[in-house]
Amino acid sequence: MKGSDCLVLDTGTAPEGMRFARDTLAGHVVPADVSLSDLQGCNTQPGAEMGVLIVPFGQGCNLDPVARAVARCRAQGVHIAVLGLAADNAQAAQVPLGDLFDMLVSMDWAAASEIIRRFVDNRRTDLQNRALKTFLEESVDGYWMWHVESDVVEWSRRTSDMVGLPHEKAPTKRDELAALVHPSDHDRVKQAINNHLELGTPYKNIELRFHLGDNRYGHFLANGQALRDDEGKPIIIVGSLTDRTLMQQVERQLEDTQRRFTVLFHHMNDAAILADAVTGTILEANQPAERLWGKPIAELVGMHQSELHPPRVSDQVRQGFADHVAALMRNKRDTTHAPILCADGTELLAEISGSLIEIDGQTAILGVFRDISDRVRIEHEARARDAQIQLSSHMATMGTMAAGVAHEINNPLTYVLGNLERIEDLLRRDGTATPEIAEALEGAATGGRYVREIVADLKAISRVDGSENACDPAEVIRIASRMAMSDLRHRAQLDMALGQVPHVPIAPGRLSQVMLNLLSNAAHAFQSEDRGQNGIGIDVSAAGDRVRIVVEDNGVGIPPDDLARLFEPFFTRRGESGGTGLGLPICRRILAEADGTLEITSTPGQGTRVEITLPALADRGEAGTVAQAAARRAAGAARPRVMVVDDDVLVTTLVARMLEDAFDITVFNDARRALEALRAGQGCDIILCDIMMPDMDGPAFCTAVGPDGPPFLFLTGGAVTAHSIAFERRMASEGRLMHKPFDTSDLRRKLQHMVRGGAGASGPRASGPTAGLDAAGRPEPDILSELEALLGRAGVCRQMETLAAQVQGLADGIPGLSPEALAAEAHRVAGAADVMGLRVIGGQLRGCQQAAARGDLACAREAMEAVRPMLRAFKRFVSGYCPGGSGHLAGPRA
Repeated sequence: MKGSDCLVLDTGTAPEGMRFARDTLAGHVVPADVSLSDLQGCNTQPGAEMGVLIVPFGQGCNLDPVARAVARCRAQGVHIAVLGLAADNAQAAQVPLGDLFDMLVSMDWAAASEIIRRFVDNRRTDLQNRALKTFLEESVDGYWMWHVESDVVEWSRRTSDMVGLPHEKAPTKRDELAALVHPSDHDRVKQAINNHLELGTPYKNIELRFHLGDNRYGHFLANGQALRDDEGKPIIIVGSLTDRTLMQQVERQLEDTQRRFTVLFHHMNDAAILADAVTGTILEANQPAERLWGKPIAELVGMHQSELHPPRVSDQVRQGFADHVAALMRNKRDTTHAPILCADGTELLAEISGSLIEIDGQTAILGVFRDISDRVRIEHEARARDAQIQLSSHMATMGTMAAGVAHEINNPLTYVLGNLERIEDLLRRDGTATPEIAEALEGAATGGRYVREIVADLKAISRVDGSENACDPAEVIRIASRMAMSDLRHRAQLDMALGQVPHVPIAPGRLSQVMLNLLSNAAHAFQSEDRGQNGIGIDVSAAGDRVRIVVEDNGVGIPPDDLARLFEPFFTRRGESGGTGLGLPICRRILAEADGTLEITSTPGQGTRVEITLPALADRGEAGTVAQAAARRAAGAARPRVMVVDDDVLVTTLVARMLEDAFDITVFNDARRALEALRAGQGCDIILCDIMMPDMDGPAFCTAVGPDGPPFLFLTGGAVTAHSIAFERRMASEGRLMHKPFDTSDLRRKLQHMVRGGAGASGPRASGPTAGLDAAGRPEPDILSELEALLGRAGVCRQMETLAAQVQGLADGIPGLSPEALAAEAHRVAGAADVMGLRVIGGQLRGCQQAAARGDLACAREAMEAVRPMLRAFKRFVSGYCPGGSGHLAGPRA
């Protein structure tokens, strides 16, 4: 029975009737035959639609089983319309309609076919009406009908539910319906209905309030349409009712919220911008925004939100803003930091709190902007200050530790070097020295001198206590470059031009901190791993009343955006490798405190140039003469008398052995005993005294002796206390200080020089190849005089010729020497050059030695090449000093 519009029951008594029904409905519906047993056994769901059942019957047909089957279906709630089709009028007259048939037709009737077709069509219309009514009953809106002529009102169960009335109490008349309308809406609604009925005005979206049965009124929206007859007279009005009570509450809340938002938006302290989330167009701005950007609200509204920011921002800012927008889409709100561009071109850093909001059905972005430039600057300054304090504290701790370590190392190192020299001297006197022993002693002495240089460098760069407020920049850079060599040697070649320049008003530890930072930055400026292609240059020169230091590299350079932010605290591109972004800001602050400058220029792909300038101090003259020593020493007097005062017995014993062949030595291991001896009348020409001693230290001893006593030459292994450090500085500036460990020859020369009444210090030495070549090739006059007194002019000539040959042999033999052999040989020849008074050549040879010791043969060769023009100048001096010399100036290397 499924899939058919109409069923034709086979009663077995009217085959002609079945054919008549099928022919009548052919092309109109799809009829299907059904047996009585099928009808009786049909199980259907309540409310099922079975359509039309046509029952043809003839003479002798028993309709009782059919009636029972139909009754059974209808009892189950099945919708079925039954049409009886009699074979003739006589059969039709015998069967009443009763409960079985809804329509009875005789085949004899001329209109039988038309009646059957209309019956089927009407039942189809009934089905459609039931479907529509079911839909309306189940829809969100309620429906109502008013039969105009009969004044009958109908409405759906949904309508009853919406107004809160039981369905059985629903209004049935117009007046009953009107009584439920709010009195204030009654006339307006009535007029709308009359206008629709009389004038045809649409009855559409009529707002009204219905009584809800609990002393409340709900808000509804009514729509309706009149159905009219052929004369235009209204028959019935069919309409819908939409509950807007909840929507009305929401709209009121939205209106209240909008009012509060408007008040808050325009009266908040921070700048606020409202922009379309899709187009980015600014929809609204408040007065603080007007003040922040320096533009009137009328100008801000209509701009694109990107115009609030600088046209060019860094990749980091651009990525941060993209992340901000993405977070807004996910979480509806987010906060970020970004620069904004004011009307006067000023860029400010702003904190932006963004939110996605809905206004009038449109998604908008509310951005609240707060200028945090001052806050960030203060935070950065505080963090930078804390970092500087921590660094200064760390460096001060290192300085104290370095001073302590130096003091503890230098004393035993003095024993070692002094006794090695003593042993070498004894072996030479006895004639028992062998080449193997000499080589071993020289190797041990070289190692000791390396330790001495390392300790001296460590002390120089770690002292940041402010006790030393000036330094030789060339010497500080030399030490800093050596300390940085572990990082540089595998990355780039270092080329230094350290000219003789005045001192500058900055502590050596602080300048070395700046240089180490710049060298570290330069070392990381290269992409290529080919050390031969990577170069770093350092140039130190005088520029009027200032000293200029330039550090250049040929690395990848710095992008313009990054260059503008280099001195911004915590800005770094090397965060993953430990960079903090504080190095350059701290360097600039350190230099500014000394009235210095730090400027950086860079070309991407070509390299970076860093230029430092510092004020030049007036030349530090030599200390005044020691008149007392000259007054005490009569011409042709006995050997000078030296009082040695040191709490370390090993040091005093060693010094006595070093000096006993040229001086009369008196030893004291307690300064108090030495003071008692002086006061008791014991005389001496000079006092050789340690600075750091228990009970009575060197400064206290010197004060107790007074200005009328013998002159002092102080020994130091490294001062530790602030008082002793300051005293050590003062003695160094006066030329009355020697650092442990020391060479015998240096100590003897110093003592003899002071005893003769010479200056307390020999003055600054030439420190590099920029010293005049003629001066570099001439021995120092004082030393030359001493050598002539000891060896005679002929002996000095022989020593000079031997030294020239040694230097020439070293320069020519570098390619065949290992780094260790080169370091040892350069050290040996440098010592000989110092003995002969050729300090510039000796200093350059020590540079070669140090480069070879750290394995940098390229740097060692460069240092040796710088010696060659000095060697030629020395040979010219020897030729003039030794007329008719032995001709060994170009001889083989000794």
